[in-house]
Parts: sequence; C-alpha cells; structure tokens
Amino acid sequence: MTPELLAYRDQMRMVAWPLRLGGLISIMAGCGFLIGFRYALMQWLMIPGFVLIGVGWGVYGYAIWQRTQWAKANPYTGPR
Repeated sequence: MTPELLAYRDQMRMVAWPLRLGGLISIMAGCGFLIGFRYALMQWLMIPGFVLIGVGWGVYGYAIWQRTQWAKANPYTGPR
C-alpha cells in the first residue's frame, strides 16, 4: 500500500468516530439493561433497554451515512 492510501484510510477512519463509538456504547448499554432487568424481574423497566438499543442503532446508522457521504465527496485518486 502506498503512503497516500494509508493516509486516506486514516482520514476516513476518523470520520464520525465519536458518533460510531457513542452508538456502540448505547447499544451495549441497552443490552446490559435488558439482561439486568430481565433477571431482576422488573419487566416494565425493559423499555429503556429497547429505547437505548434503538437510539444506538439510529446513531450508528447516521454515522455510517456520514462516512459514506464523506467518501463520496473525497474519493481516493492516488496511485494504487
């Protein structure tokens, strides 16, 4: 791989990094809520777990969309 390609990949890797990380954390927290509330027998508290999972996937999907838009706006044109 050329240094230009490695630099491009590093730049693309950093696009929407906080959003991707936040989405992943939200998904994992939601799963933790579902597991914890299931074994604590508090069925009515499972709703926040499902909400966190849904919000996490939404944020993660938005971050992927942002990264795709960045890649379309900044195509790699260097030597391969």
